[in-house]
Amino acid sequence: MCLTEPDAGSDVANIQTTATRDGDFYVLNGEKQFITNGGIADVHVVFATEDRSKGWGGISAFVVPKGTPGLQEGTVWKKMGIRASHTANVIFTDCRIPAEYKLGAPPNPAAPPAPAPSAPS
Repeated sequence: MCLTEPDAGSDVANIQTTATRDGDFYVLNGEKQFITNGGIADVHVVFATEDRSKGWGGISAFVVPKGTPGLQEGTVWKKMGIRASHTANVIFTDCRIPAEYKLGAPPNPAAPPAPAPSAPS
């Protein structure tokens, strides 16, 4: 599961990886960080924003198979513990995937932007 990013952590409302519709395809661009089996998994489930103005409401999930052009392994993290678990960054550079690899229903264009999270009290 590719969610965490270098500048956003796991704050989904601030992820920068984009998914842009291009005909019958989506084009993914961005980088994920600290991904278990990143770059070597047979399948990556990637979270990317289609519409930043909707915050977390504009996030979609996509299936990206190993070997897809534009998918590459980045930094491999050397950890003090859990060394048997491969952890790496995953980089998407003009990574084209068929539109049917998007998970879930299409976004509702009439939906209002997602509310900003409230500060803890």
